[in-house]
Amino acid sequence: MDFSHVDPVYPDKTSPDGVFYEWSKKALLNRAQSCLKDLAERPEKVVLVVSHSAFMTKAVTGCAFGNADYRIFDFDDRKADEDPYRLKEWTQTRETSGGMGWSFDIIKELGDGLPEERPPLEE
Repeated sequence: MDFSHVDPVYPDKTSPDGVFYEWSKKALLNRAQSCLKDLAERPEKVVLVVSHSAFMTKAVTGCAFGNADYRIFDFDDRKADEDPYRLKEWTQTRETSGGMGWSFDIIKELGDGLPEERPPLEE
């Protein structure tokens, strides 16, 4: 895998330069929007995303993911450029709790359960 495109600041989550990567609701939702924007701008009609289920659930989709399960989404229509990117799940995977049926039938608001501010660092 070619990791040359990874931001050299990452995985720093604590310095002023690493604020984009910190573990807070604002930073995680901003990262999710950045990912969705990049995906929306890709020329392919189908893109497979492999990611950590907590990031997908809490910041990107709101849907729970079981291990090795999948869900299929399209982009919801945006009425203005400043509107956030949102996904709408295909009925095919929404009604079956994921493509394999291994996911929880839970939909949460994006950001639910995320800390408003970065937790204090341990010494």
